[in-house]
Amino acid sequence: MTSSKQLTSDLEHVCNVVEQFGKRSRRFVLLRASCLFSSTVALRAATLAGLDYLLQLRSMAFVWTLFLSFGAVLIVSVMRIIRPAEQFKPDAVWVAQKLESNFPLLGQRLSTVCDLYSHRYSLSEIQGQFLDCLAREVRHEIRTLELDRCFRPRVILKPVLMVLFVAVSLGGLIGAHPQQAGIAAQRIVLPWTQKHWPRDVELRVLDYRPRVASGGNYEIEIRNLNGQLPSDLMLELQWDGLQTSEFISLEHDSLLASYRLTNVLQSFRFRLNGGDFQDIGWNQVELVPAPVLLDSELTIQPPAYTELESISGDQQSTALSGSTLSLSMVLDGLVSQADLIWDVDGKHQRYPLEIVRQDESFRLELQEMLLESSGAFWVELQDSDGVVSQTKEVWQIDVVEDLAPVVQIDDPDSQVVLTATGTIPLRVKVTDDIRVSTVVWSIDSSESAARHEIFNSESQEFRYLSSPLRPYDANRVLIQHQPDELVLVCHLDVSTLPEVAVGTDFVIQVSAEE
Repeated sequence: MTSSKQLTSDLEHVCNVVEQFGKRSRRFVLLRASCLFSSTVALRAATLAGLDYLLQLRSMAFVWTLFLSFGAVLIVSVMRIIRPAEQFKPDAVWVAQKLESNFPLLGQRLSTVCDLYSHRYSLSEIQGQFLDCLAREVRHEIRTLELDRCFRPRVILKPVLMVLFVAVSLGGLIGAHPQQAGIAAQRIVLPWTQKHWPRDVELRVLDYRPRVASGGNYEIEIRNLNGQLPSDLMLELQWDGLQTSEFISLEHDSLLASYRLTNVLQSFRFRLNGGDFQDIGWNQVELVPAPVLLDSELTIQPPAYTELESISGDQQSTALSGSTLSLSMVLDGLVSQADLIWDVDGKHQRYPLEIVRQDESFRLELQEMLLESSGAFWVELQDSDGVVSQTKEVWQIDVVEDLAPVVQIDDPDSQVVLTATGTIPLRVKVTDDIRVSTVVWSIDSSESAARHEIFNSESQEFRYLSSPLRPYDANRVLIQHQPDELVLVCHLDVSTLPEVAVGTDFVIQVSAEE
């Protein structure tokens, strides 16, 4: 190997200069590509976010479309900007030619040196000497030239300024509206989080139940999570098997709206609309069989003071005030909760029923519910899945007060003259809704006046009774609604009474107790 094929210091210097320029060019290309990539992605993401903010659609398909669009922007930007920049690896000859184009004084000597250098191992001795001489001349010329002038700052400055402008603009928007920016970014980058834009009206169904019992009622209660309900609140209802919807305008008290479906016999679905809220999805409600009432027994126990036996009631019964009601029911299915709903003029009271398993059926029992006013009741049932139903049967209880006895004196008239015999004929009719216990007469109505008994229900002898004595039982009082009616006929001997004297006026008082 000749010495001409060895690297000289001049040749090594020229090659190092060209190599450094090549590396510097690659760094600038990568920097410029990074700036363009960042600006492009940021602007496209901001465009998608702005479009999403303007539309504010609730559809998750639209959110996934945004995500796929953003992914497409990333892929295209990488392929069109980052990948070519990363693949840019200029060789020494290309760099030398670029330098020669900026510095014509170099002619083609620099590129010639680089080209011969790349084939230095195949050069002859004369060619090696020529390369050394040429490298010496080029090195001398490089010293006199300002090669840094070939890098124009505006080529890099423009992308850098663009990145700064985009960063400042987007930073200002994010700083002014951080919540909206966060939601937009989450919807574009993380669509699986199912983030939605906040609305002035955010309607929610309270205690949504996905099932309803056949023949039962279904109540829909609606509230706005952000405050008052909108004035144009609308319920869209669609029954199973129908393609058309019913639109129901809901009245409300600005805080709570409710709508009740009665005697539901079909599955259905519903959704809400109002203000800037538009429900996209449906709330499905499935119809399921209700428990069947196999048997029921209603017992009414009159107040203890009446000493009447209990009676079996039906769907229209009468009871005295102070009576107690007992109920026993048999169902064909299991329920987790049962309540008797007592309705008095639209006001409801709940009485829980005890649930007892009985072979293949279930018995519900209620003991001694006090009856003080007329009303109606039914039984509400709830199974383990939370499905609420109620009995089709409704029982009506007419509660009556225990009235005071009524006394009617038929004889004597309003005025009578006492005869020499000193007796007065007396005919009295006494009625009571339950039973007449005693009937007494007196001359004066004061408490100190002497009272004379003419009837006592506990007595075995009713000598003054001129009418048939009606039986005292619950059938007559509560079922047939027949009052106790007595007709008493007697002669009052007042001649021996100290209150009575010749020429005096007196009043005969007849009173009865039940």
